[in-house]
Amino acid sequence: YGGLVGILFGILAVWTMGYSGWVIIGVASAVMPWVQAIGRLRCLVNGCCHGGQTNNPAIGIRYFHPRSRVCNISGLKGALVHPTQLYSIPWLFLVGLVLLVLWNNHISSSFIFGLYLILTGLGRFVEEAYRGETQTPIIKGLRLYQWTAVFSVIVGIVMTVIRTEPVFIQPGFSWEILLTATISGV
Repeated sequence: YGGLVGILFGILAVWTMGYSGWVIIGVASAVMPWVQAIGRLRCLVNGCCHGGQTNNPAIGIRYFHPRSRVCNISGLKGALVHPTQLYSIPWLFLVGLVLLVLWNNHISSSFIFGLYLILTGLGRFVEEAYRGETQTPIIKGLRLYQWTAVFSVIVGIVMTVIRTEPVFIQPGFSWEILLTATISGV
């Protein structure tokens, strides 16, 4: 969900130039699942966002690096854990495919963003059931990020009913685009 903060900065940058922030929302929603899927590979190597213990050697993976969160924080060095990072990648790929098809068919940005929140929220809710970070609080039987996922789905439902015109982007290049990209990148 950290990418949503970046989207907000992008919207602000585009809005200050007098353009519609819905363009950023639509484009970001259509590509974010792909970016998140690639990022999950970093999580796999680093051991963050790791799964809970499993007894199934066919699916479990082991971490041994002392700086990995699996070993350092959760105390699961050498234990079989669910590769939850790999569980989310196929789902994010499917979500990305659906949203890209919608974007290419000129569906409104608000609907695409709402569907992004709904689908990634559902995937995250399920994924969290297999996660094993000891530092994640459990509130009323659900992990904190499951509650965040529920909130994401609710906001997504609201976003799908907001009426906006589909965005038609005309490719082009100007100093304003270069300046905005540079400022946003920094």
